[in-house]
Formats: sequence, structure tokens, C-alpha cells
Amino acid sequence: MKIRELSLIVLSIALLASTLYLVIENKNINAKQEALQKEFTQYKKSIADAKALALQIQKEVALQEKKEQRNKHRFALKQRVENAATLVQILKEKYKHKRDKKWIILEALNQSGVYVKNYSGDTVGDVNVSYLKDGLRAIPLEEIQKVRRRKEGYIIVKDDKSQQVQYIYVKDLPSEHLFIGASLILH
Repeated sequence: MKIRELSLIVLSIALLASTLYLVIENKNINAKQEALQKEFTQYKKSIADAKALALQIQKEVALQEKKEQRNKHRFALKQRVENAATLVQILKEKYKHKRDKKWIILEALNQSGVYVKNYSGDTVGDVNVSYLKDGLRAIPLEEIQKVRRRKEGYIIVKDDKSQQVQYIYVKDLPSEHLFIGASLILH
């Protein structure tokens, strides 16, 4: 009987030890599994964050490229008006003794693609300009004010319904009592 009791005790201790071992190993496995799950979740979150950051950078680059493109167009618009103003100075000097110098200058400006207006806002040359609709703004009056106050400058008109933006650049021709301008519509 002693052997039987002793073997039952040993067997019980062995069973208890193996149960404890399995419980401890199960806890270790669950802890490792939770750690792996956390790591995987962080990995997925970091990938999502990286994708969001890449998308944000892509949007910023596209916006920067669009701004640079608009600045190039605005500079080209200003350059066209500046070239026409230089042409006026050259023609004025060349034909200073001619009676028809004003008409010669107007014809040259018409061919250079800029429009010519007087201080009343009336078109003098053959090139007409049309404006986008932007509420109740009086664009010809803004042109006159810009020319009289600052001698030159940009006017930006945004269409009410579409995404179009019109850039207008005007420059004063003081000795002729006229101003010249050019416009460009961007989408």
C-alpha cells in the first residue's frame, strides 16, 4: 500500500507539475501572441500612415507645380505687356515728328496682342477683352484704378460657376493717356 500511495502521490505531483507547466507555457504563448498582434497592428498603422504621408506629399507637389505653372503664365502675361510698352516707346521716338504716330502705335499694339483702352474704359484698338463673371465686380473700373494708382498691376478674376481664373495685367502709357493690358484664362 505504501508503494501504491507513494506512486499516487508521485503521479499527482507529476500531473500537477505538468499542469502548472502547461498553464505557464500557455500564458507565455498568449503573451507572445498579444505582443505579435500589437506589433502587427503597429506595422499596419505605420503602413497606413506612410501611405497617407505619401498622398499628402503628392498633393503638395501637385499644388506646388500648379502654382509654378500659374506663375510662369503670369510672368509671360506681364512680359507680353512690357514688350508692348517698350514697343510704344521705340515707336514714339521713331515717329516723334509724324502726325499719325498715335495711329501707328495703336496698329502696332493691335498686332502685338494687347488691348488698348483710354481712361474712360473704352476700347481704343481692335483687340477686345472679355471678362469672366465674378459677382458684381466692375473689372474695367478696377483696371482704371490700378493704372491710375499704381501705374501697372495684376487683377485676378475668378469665375462664379467654374474653376477658371482670369489674370489681367494692365500698364499705363501716361504720355498717350491710354493703358494697355492683356488677359489669360487658366483652368
